[in-house]
Amino acid sequence: MSPACGPAAQSERSAPENVPGAGQTEVQEHARNGAQSPAPESKARLRKACDPCSIRKVKCDEAGPPCRACAGLDLPCTFDRPSRRRGPPNRHAEAIKRLRFDSPGNSGTSAPSSPTHAAQTLATFAQQHVLSAEVILPFPLLQLLLDDYFTYIHPMTPVPHEPSFRAALERREDLSNPTFLALLASMVGCLVAAFPWRARLHLQAQNMEKLAPNSTSLIDRCHKIAIDACGPAYLDKNFTVHDAVINYLQGLIGAYTFNWQSCRAYFGQCLTISRIIGLHQAKGSGHADYEGTPSGMSSNGRDGALQEQGTDLILQELGRRTFWIMFVAIKSLHRLGVSCAEVWIPPATPKEPYPPLPLEVDDMYLESNRVLSQPHGAICMMTAFNMNVRIFSTYDLLTTVELVYGVGEIFDWDRQKRMLEQCLYALQKISEELPQELRHDPSSRFALEREDHFSRMQPPGEYGNQNEGVFSDRRKTQTEIQKADIYMSQLGTRSYLVEKYWDLHDANKRRQAHNDAPPDSPGIVAVALDRLPARQGNLQHGRLDLGERYMAEQREEVVQNLLNLSGSICHVDLDLNVVGF
Repeated sequence: MSPACGPAAQSERSAPENVPGAGQTEVQEHARNGAQSPAPESKARLRKACDPCSIRKVKCDEAGPPCRACAGLDLPCTFDRPSRRRGPPNRHAEAIKRLRFDSPGNSGTSAPSSPTHAAQTLATFAQQHVLSAEVILPFPLLQLLLDDYFTYIHPMTPVPHEPSFRAALERREDLSNPTFLALLASMVGCLVAAFPWRARLHLQAQNMEKLAPNSTSLIDRCHKIAIDACGPAYLDKNFTVHDAVINYLQGLIGAYTFNWQSCRAYFGQCLTISRIIGLHQAKGSGHADYEGTPSGMSSNGRDGALQEQGTDLILQELGRRTFWIMFVAIKSLHRLGVSCAEVWIPPATPKEPYPPLPLEVDDMYLESNRVLSQPHGAICMMTAFNMNVRIFSTYDLLTTVELVYGVGEIFDWDRQKRMLEQCLYALQKISEELPQELRHDPSSRFALEREDHFSRMQPPGEYGNQNEGVFSDRRKTQTEIQKADIYMSQLGTRSYLVEKYWDLHDANKRRQAHNDAPPDSPGIVAVALDRLPARQGNLQHGRLDLGERYMAEQREEVVQNLLNLSGSICHVDLDLNVVGF
């Protein structure tokens, strides 16, 4: 027999005058007639509510067990709770209701199965906090990692604008601007993916190894924070150039960690955003879509003088830099065998040319309304970036032809040999124009000696601040990184063109063996190839000999240079990118 059907309940039903609801009608009638209601007799209060309804201080309909309230909340309808006198209002139930109805989206999550589970749910909900930079790592450690980003990553990926970003970080834009927080998390994740030993170094120096057991956990944390900061309605907002930068950095993280699916997806998203805001255009209305955004990373706006003029130099240069770093990234993916149909930039045409190369000025001399004079005698960081872009641009015609015919297809072997000749000649010319500060001698080692790496492992008490940085001469380090990157781009492009020659050479041999006729040349491609100058002999007028013997020598030279380069790199830098801690 349930407690609700016991003798107390039967006695209660046999005496309806004891029910509070029955006495309320008489009291109301006496009050309306002006009569004084007699004082109620003091009797023992009979308990009718079940335990959950009693705890929540709500009326129980006595329809159970289970009662309607317990059935609706999926609570056990029991009568085991000892009787207590009335106390203060039950804030526990009010908190449960608030949790259910004030949760984002009110997605209909199931109610707690018991008061104990409800308390656990409330405790979990109370621990949730607003996303900020401290969710990634403690702020001092975060600043050290950002210093490393601008030292190691920024020389060849010059986004974002460093002075604007540091000013926004000092204002703590991460607390009010989700785009800034997503960019910050992407920058940290990119640094850890590319240089995991740098993050390990800082964690050990600050005695914070437990914050990230390995680089993968820290990269995943940065990725999750960036995605959460962008929000579920990410594609519905007005894009800015910083949204394209975020997607590029996430794609770069995928490349560093060998997650090619993520790399292609984020690079494709970056290209989509770039086309929406017009980064692929030389000039026009596309840039106006993000010129209204305040320079730097501010979300609070600024005076409208520059917005009326329609030109913000910082955002203009960020747009150009973003386009050209994507240009280099896509060219690199195509070298690795990624199909042009997955991620690609359409070839430039006379009516739709590519945007100009970025201004050769360092970030500290670039302001939103003017460009300061670059000091004489110092090589500009953007000069190395533009030289690297020009190296990848030497075989644009080859990319266009492969886009029409396919990779490794023969349509006119003589013209294709002349095309490869032109590409190698353009590459040689750029190598000759390279400034002396950016040239690398294959027989020498890079300036980052092994002793410097171990000297950076300082104890926590002697660790430098963010202004001094890790290196005594940051600009020297950046120059060495740019020098190495340009040298590798030259070797990679030479190797790509030489191997392309041998692939086409073998394909032509197979076609001749089967007596296959070459396909017809489309008019636009044929016209472009006809513009190539005729060969003037083997080595005349700077033209290269593209015979088999010459190409074999080129292949051997490239391999030898790669071996020399691998011997000049410190073994500390040869760290695994996946789980580098």
